[in-house]
Amino acid sequence: MGNAAIAKNRKIYAFFCFKYFRHYKLAYQHCTECEIIDSELFELRAVAGLLNYKICQLSFLHSAALEALAQQRRHSTAFFYLPPGSYPSAAIASIEHLLWKGKQCSLFANLFERAVMGGLVAVSTQHPGMYLQAAAYYYRQANEAIAALNVSPQLSGSIYSNPDPLIPTADIFYGQRPWRTSTENGSLSDPETEKNALIALESRCSPNHDRCIALLSSAMSQFKKYKCLRMQRYMMLLLSDEYLVTGQYVKALQFASHLIWEFRREGFIQPIAMLLLRALICAFRVADVKEFMSLSIQILNLRTFPTFASITEQIVANIALIRQGCPPHVPVPHANMSSAEVHYFSHFVKLLIYLT
Repeated sequence: MGNAAIAKNRKIYAFFCFKYFRHYKLAYQHCTECEIIDSELFELRAVAGLLNYKICQLSFLHSAALEALAQQRRHSTAFFYLPPGSYPSAAIASIEHLLWKGKQCSLFANLFERAVMGGLVAVSTQHPGMYLQAAAYYYRQANEAIAALNVSPQLSGSIYSNPDPLIPTADIFYGQRPWRTSTENGSLSDPETEKNALIALESRCSPNHDRCIALLSSAMSQFKKYKCLRMQRYMMLLLSDEYLVTGQYVKALQFASHLIWEFRREGFIQPIAMLLLRALICAFRVADVKEFMSLSIQILNLRTFPTFASITEQIVANIALIRQGCPPHVPVPHANMSSAEVHYFSHFVKLLIYLT
């Protein structure tokens, strides 16, 4: 293919991209101006999110990064701060809204990162890591809301309907609720179908900590790349939280210990107290005797950490037990450990002390 043909194809491609871009922007404008109906808010957000993605994608493609950033801010202003609604229930609507916001930030971060790989120059005040952090924030909020829902006495029921109301029985439009495909004029289904759909949605709700960890890890790498060291440490702190919640105590201990060292080096004492307690519990759970002793001695520095005065006696007793070759007791009274866990870890610590 000659240069003239290539140039012609590029002009045709640019023409159609501009045409699509104009239609996407017009459709998005209609989404922001249309009447918001609670039972159709999910569908509206889905369509608006798709249109926003295409607008940002084409903006980056045409080297209009400022336009893409402005569009994402416009999208956030128009939809992120809307009330989540109350359909099919207030709790489910809130969770769906949080998950949608997290997905929007994650998708934009991917577009931004792809543009950077294509030659776009990002800076420390505007880079993909900021949107990855925002996505992780919304997913963490969604996880908390899901955890609260799962222990709530207000759950609609536990019998999952058959057939599954979340599997569409006919062709559906993008973002459409599958159990409402047979209704006319956007009306609700019959009460029994609506109830079964709510039960199905509640049953499928489960915290996604792996997604949070992946987003936080990517955000940490981005903040490191753009030399935002404090934000990098903040991501490490949040990762330590997630690893602790998911029972990955070795990784939680590694992050907490590294952060303690970093904060001591900078003279930033305030967060160290919380990190010391977290690391101490993790060291107990993984039977790391050396780290457990080191952290216990640091906690006894009451001049720096006066808040530990109430547990000093327990810490001193544990140090004495280890020196005598006996397993320590639970280091913190409210560590949320079952008796089986305490017995297992105490036995493991005793074995390690015997072997060393």
